[in-house]
Parts: sequence; C-alpha cells; structure tokens
Amino acid sequence: MNAFGSAPAAPPKLAIGAESAATRLVEGLHDGGVSAAFGLDDPRGFFAALRKSEVEANIVHDERAGGFMADGCSRASGRPVACSGISGPGAINLAPPLLEAYMSNIPLVAVVGEFLPAERGRRCFQEAAHASFLGAGLTKEVVEVRHGSEAYAGARHAAETAASGRPRPVLLLVSDGLLWQDVVDPPERSVATLGALPYSASPAAVREACETLTAAERPVILAGAGVHASGAYSELLQVARRFGAPVATSMSGKGAIAEDDPAALGVVGSYTSGHEGRGAYALDALREASHVLVVGSDLDALTVADGAWPRPETEIIRIDIDAEEIRSFPGRRLHGDARAVLAQMLAEAPDEAEPDRAGWPAEKTSELAELDAEIAAADRSREGEGDVWPGLIMQEINARMGLRDWVVSDASYSSSWVLDRLVQRRSGRQVLAPRGVGTLGWGLAAGMGVRRAAPDGDVTVVSGDGALFFGLPELETAVRWGLDLNLIVLRNGVYGSQRQSNMWAQQQDYEDLAFGQGGLDHCALAVAAGWSALRVGDGTDFAEAYDEARHTAGPTLMEVAVDADARPPLLKFDPVP
Repeated sequence: MNAFGSAPAAPPKLAIGAESAATRLVEGLHDGGVSAAFGLDDPRGFFAALRKSEVEANIVHDERAGGFMADGCSRASGRPVACSGISGPGAINLAPPLLEAYMSNIPLVAVVGEFLPAERGRRCFQEAAHASFLGAGLTKEVVEVRHGSEAYAGARHAAETAASGRPRPVLLLVSDGLLWQDVVDPPERSVATLGALPYSASPAAVREACETLTAAERPVILAGAGVHASGAYSELLQVARRFGAPVATSMSGKGAIAEDDPAALGVVGSYTSGHEGRGAYALDALREASHVLVVGSDLDALTVADGAWPRPETEIIRIDIDAEEIRSFPGRRLHGDARAVLAQMLAEAPDEAEPDRAGWPAEKTSELAELDAEIAAADRSREGEGDVWPGLIMQEINARMGLRDWVVSDASYSSSWVLDRLVQRRSGRQVLAPRGVGTLGWGLAAGMGVRRAAPDGDVTVVSGDGALFFGLPELETAVRWGLDLNLIVLRNGVYGSQRQSNMWAQQQDYEDLAFGQGGLDHCALAVAAGWSALRVGDGTDFAEAYDEARHTAGPTLMEVAVDADARPPLLKFDPVP
C-alpha cells in the first residue's frame, strides 16, 4: 500500500518479438553492412533487439565515447558502425563524434530516439530538434522512421548511404515506442555488397590527365582518405610506378601507400611538416612538384600546410567522388571513385615511367632515408634525465609495430608525433588519429573500438594526459569488455598545445593550464579501474616497460613522464624565414 491507500499498478512487460519494428530496424542495419553498435541502452527497443541479433551491442558510459568507439571500429573494420543516443541530452552528446567522423569521412549510423510527429510540440520530456542540430554539417542525410513498416528499409538505406559515395555519418531517427510494435509484413532480405560504386570519370578527361602527367617534369601524388574509402591501394601504387611519381599522404590518408615503399614520401600537413619532422620532406617535394595528382583529399588547411603548397604555377589534377568537393579547388577534375578512376588511368598510362624521370621518386625517397637517420639521431640526443623525449617513444613503438598491429592517437600533440614518426610497413589503415577536426578525448575510445573490430595483433593508444581526462569513465568499460589494450599516457601535467601556442603568440606562460600539482597518479586511477599499470621515467625504461605491456593480458596503462617543452614538428612554430 502507498500513502494514498492503493498499491501501484505493475508496469506492462515489454518484449521484443521477432516481428517487431526494432527487430526489422536491426535487420536493416545488419543487411546494410553494420556489424556493431555502441551506446547507453537507448533507444531501449533498439538495444533489446540488438541483444538478440547478429549485430554486436556494446554498452558504454557516455554517448560521446560511444560515438568515438564506433568511429575507431569503422576505421578498423572498413564497415559502417552504429552509435546511439536517447532523445535530447544523449543525442546532443553525439555531436562531437559525428563532427569528427563527418570531416574524416567515416561511415556511422547515429540511431537517435525521436518523438512521432503527432507528439511533437507538446513539451514532451527531452523533446529536441534532433534533425536540426545533428543534420547539416554533422551528417550527410537524415532518415526518419515514422511507421513500423519503414523500419527495415529506413535502417538499410541509412547504412548503405553512410558507406556509399563519400563516406559520412547518417542520422536515423525513430520513436522508441514505435520500436516495440510488431510489423505484419516482413521485408525481403539480402545482404548488401559493401564498397564504393565503380563510378568512372569522363574517358576524355582521363586521357588528357594521363597525357599531362606523362609529359610532366616533376609529378607528385597526394593521397587522402578517399584512397582508404575506395580501397584503391594497388591502383595507387601502380599509377605511381607508371608515371614515376612519388606519393605523399595527408594525415587522414596515412597508409594509402606502405611507407617503406621507395615511392613513399611521408605525411604532409601542418602537424607533421615543421622543423625536424619527416613531413617537412613531403612538403618540400610538393612545393617542388610541377604537377600534383590529388587522390581523394579535400585539400583542407592542414593538408596544404596552412597554404605552404601548392605554388601558383603547380598544376593540380584532382580525383574525387564528391562533386561539390572537386569544384572547391582550381585544376583539372576527374569526378569519380578513386579506385575506378585510377584503373582508368592505368589503361591509358605508359608501360613504365619516362627514362629521364625514372630517378625522380628514388632520388626523393633516398633523401628521405637520410633525413630519417638525422631525425633518429636528434631524437636520441634529446633524452633528458627524469623524462622521456616523445621521439624516442615513437622509435620504440616503430621498432615493434607488426603488420597486424594498430596504433591509435588522440588529438593535439600526440597525433603529431604518431603521424609523423611512425612508418607503416603495409598499405591500409593502421596508424589512426582524429585529424578531421582534432577532437580531444577520441584516442582511448577509438582504440577500444579498434580492438573490438580487430581481435588479432596489438592495439596501442597514445594520449596526452589532458586528453585522457575526457575518457576516464571508459577505463572501467575496457575491463568489463576484457580488452587487451596498451595505453601510453604522455604525462607533462599541462595542456601542451595551448601552453606553447600562448608562449609563441602571446609570450605568456599561463600557470592555470597546468594540472596534477597535487600528485595526480594515473597508474593508481588505472589500477582502481582494474587495469595493469606501469610508470616510466626515462627512455631506457620505456622500451622494457612497453615490451612488458605488450605481453600482459588485459588493458595496461603506461604513464610516461615527458618534458612540457617537448614540442612536435608543428609548422606554425617554425621560425619565419
């Protein structure tokens, strides 16, 4: 009995049946290529159906982290992945991961609880304009399911749209109440074939581009994330060989070519092409180039190194599947899928590079090998007592990185060190960083998503201590899931990027950017969550500790003391000539 003299009625028992709209929705996602979903059990009908399906359900502490996990899982698997949020605050938490995925060309499906049209405008609890604030600029399309009969087709369309053309997130809106309803007529099911459509460019335009590149004096290829989306690795390498053109990559395009290949120049960008960066060499080659073939890159400010290239006289030839994007930069345009257009070029290309140009790629990459030796020696000379130079950490990771291993970096300084110093020995995505918009807090969660998608090989996450604070709750999630993961925390006790930017631009070193003066112990935090933990104070210890972490089952955190003045090769810090 309660205070009013009557017992409360028992709530109705909800059950997801085989004919429910939720089941159809999950079937549509699965048949559209989705194999995993990350979220906080909302919409509830969605997760109830996931738990009975072939799509893996992953419960997280925060929707923001769930979105980052879905991003990492998609990059490692090459498939669209779902994330979710309840209406209102949960959906809003998806904005940062959707923005990063949108700008990095990652196919996600964001499943968000929505009110049916008849319910809207009545001040329902957590009612919000989801289509407005998660629509344009964060997702490529908004798909709304308004009736149970639309659940399968709407979900499948969302998944296939996310992965087709230029991959980007899609917003899928559905009422939780609708999900529990049965659908009378089951849809006809078939599994989608993943991958970009073989969208070819104009044959005449391809022929002209090939003639231009054949006659070019110093051609260079700039490969972006579109090569990953299309899986155009073999075609890219063959085109580089045929035209005698060395290959630089954007930060998001890292791995488009194996970086130990004689044609590879390294990663160009604002975060890699500064003083003592391998990317400085890639930038020099692009500035020297007479012609640049741009494959699947939007040529954003970071990729063109804040306008350091191309020179006005450099001729640009662009391959891109996005019709709007390809018009954003002057030059010849080959509108189509990267793999299909490169295959067209191979049909028109010479059998081998021009004899007078055959030495151009070899000359460039030979010089890069010399630069690598100089950088390695400089990194070793920077070792100080009581801290570890980040370049040395990258050397040790590089020496151990196998073909099946993954390295995932957070944003800011850690991504600069990782993208510049680590050398992939295979093509494909392997070294990952959030360089779409540089979202802090991405690294740990994305690394967990990678681990979910890639059961073999080691997964190492590199994060600054500032970035780690964004994802501390997911330390428990990693233990709950039993993930085998290595987390390297670069501890300098300060937001390093902000601090050094202030010192450079304002000549001010603000003390309020520092943290941890009270003796914050990352190892103790990790152990409390169930992790193994190691503390590293010098370069000699790091190699031994990293080997131990790699051979320790379960998640292991390594706290590595680095100098707060250790600055990566950001171009903006270079002296003005």
